[in-house]
Amino acid sequence: MKSYFFAVFQLFLTLTICYAQISENHAVDVCEKKVPGVSYKIFLEEKVIENPTRDSKCFLYCVYEERNLMTGNKYNKDVMIDVVRNSTWKNLSEMEEAVQKCASKPEAQDECETAYEFFLCTKPTYHKNVVN
Repeated sequence: MKSYFFAVFQLFLTLTICYAQISENHAVDVCEKKVPGVSYKIFLEEKVIENPTRDSKCFLYCVYEERNLMTGNKYNKDVMIDVVRNSTWKNLSEMEEAVQKCASKPEAQDECETAYEFFLCTKPTYHKNVVN
């Protein structure tokens, strides 16, 4: 259950991070068409988060890309930080530090893996800072 909550929150962040550029529904709709067999609901299932398929990782990348959080295999840290600064999390400085740390790690072999590694890296901090 704990992992499910982390996943829900992390995906919520992903979907709201660039709200001024693209609506979250649009990003999810686009990615559900680009990555057949994976949907928002499927991605949030605990078993997918803990043991993701390649398509699940690419779905996450797609959402990040649609929200302008990543371009290719590179993080758009400025966009990520801007979203954190405009959020309602409990400890914004801790959130910003987590994004800085996780987005500064070397990229993985491709954008899908990089997106998933960022997701895993930030998951604990985001969970801790959720505003109920």
